[in-house]
Amino acid sequence: MFAMWLISDINPAAPKWIRQGIGGYEAKQMSQDFIKGSTEDNIRNQSIPSFDELNNDTWDFETMKGFQFSYMMVEFVVERYGVEALNKLIRNPQDFEGIFQCSETELHEQWVKYIK
Repeated sequence: MFAMWLISDINPAAPKWIRQGIGGYEAKQMSQDFIKGSTEDNIRNQSIPSFDELNNDTWDFETMKGFQFSYMMVEFVVERYGVEALNKLIRNPQDFEGIFQCSETELHEQWVKYIK
């Protein structure tokens, strides 16, 4: 919860997936087994939410496994690009080119390959 509060303090407009993903990642709220088990059908069926879908503020967020996918996205950014990139993403969540040197679509494709 503290991490989510800090993110909102740094950038109140940060997308839900960044807040939820970092909050879950920092708190280690979900085990890797739970994340893998609860998302494997979605991954196998290639129904992995987009960043826009992961910004959903309705009950659909939970239905689409938003907490798990947000966690995995944060984990991907930290492991592939480092904490500094995640820090920049909190501040400028639309600056995919500046932070990752690729488009939003290309980053999503990299993430999908990473979680498969």
